[in-house]
Amino acid sequence: MYGRRVAFISASMIAFHPLLIALSGSVYSEVVFLTVLMGGVYWGTESLRLEKATKVRNSILCGMCLGLAYLTRPEGIALPVLVCVAIILVALFEQKGPKTAAVACLLVLTSFAVVATPYVAFLSYHTGRFRVEGKSDIVFSITQRMNSGMNYLEATHGISRDLTDEGPGLKEGVFLTGASQSGKPPRFHTVRVRSHKT
Repeated sequence: MYGRRVAFISASMIAFHPLLIALSGSVYSEVVFLTVLMGGVYWGTESLRLEKATKVRNSILCGMCLGLAYLTRPEGIALPVLVCVAIILVALFEQKGPKTAAVACLLVLTSFAVVATPYVAFLSYHTGRFRVEGKSDIVFSITQRMNSGMNYLEATHGISRDLTDEGPGLKEGVFLTGASQSGKPPRFHTVRVRSHKT
């Protein structure tokens, strides 16, 4: 995008930056997310040029990469909208015409939908209502439990005194099903388990 010199500088930073080295060996989703996100940003930047010869290919590849980013982390669902806003702004400033921008946006959104729809359908079917992600209810419940004084592990994987699962991390399936029936995050009883030193 910016020439060979900038590419070498970027590659060096990625190869020697301690945080990126640690992430490269981790099993978190951030590594995959950043990879497909940067692919989407690249193809999105290319599609901003709105050239007839490559507009279709660039827009489709942008939407597909952003769809993969969404499948990796649900926050990615906002990315195609942001790319479409950028395409519209570039078309306005460069006077490319609304039809050119509309076609590029349609291609980005359609290819994104093709990649994302199977997951949305799967999640909606198994939870009983339309959902684009299954994370927010669980995170909300964990945050509520932490606000009551628990540490992260206790809030996520805590058990009660009678050894039943209490934390959302231990019963995610039940959690999603319960959330789909009531429309609200299910309430969990907060039972603090104190450790006794012997």
